[in-house]
Amino acid sequence: LSHTVSYGRILALSLSHGMLSQLLSSAIPALGAAGYIVLAIGTITLVMALEGLVSFTHVLRLTWVEFGFKYFRGGGEEYKPLGVK
Repeated sequence: LSHTVSYGRILALSLSHGMLSQLLSSAIPALGAAGYIVLAIGTITLVMALEGLVSFTHVLRLTWVEFGFKYFRGGGEEYKPLGVK
């Protein structure tokens, strides 16, 4: 339940991509057959690329930040970067 907002964000982004797809497809009838094909391919490509990128980054963030550190116990050596003294 504590991470519901994070998963809600993924849902909101998916809904916004659906609205973007609907908005762009509503412009198609005014363009004719050739314009329909070009805009349909462009719209589908844009929505798929954005959805893939957003889904990947948000799920990766959920995995690393919110889920991964819940069970991480640091017990190794302290990090000491190289430097000039």
